Amino acid sequence: MNTVRTLAGWLLFLAMAFLAGFFWHQSVSRGNYIDTLSGTISEMSEQIDQLSTALSSLEKQVEQESEATELLRAENEAMESGTALSPNADSTATNGE
Repeated sequence: MNTVRTLAGWLLFLAMAFLAGFFWHQSVSRGNYIDTLSGTISEMSEQIDQLSTALSSLEKQVEQESEATELLRAENEAMESGTALSPNADSTATNGE
């Protein structure tokens, strides 16, 4: 009977040691996985920041281009209306002479 109690105690000890080792291994594996994910997330965050910066600079460039386009369009309209009057004014000035 003492032998059975001794063997049962050792078997219980081995089972607990095995479970402790298994949970320790799982903890280490999950910790490494979490560290890898954290690194990936921080890299993604940096890339998002870079893209946000690039996007804001592109927005500013588009605004500048649209302002320049509007100015050119206004100048073009002014030139067209001025050019349409100039030949008439020149022809009347030459006809009047």
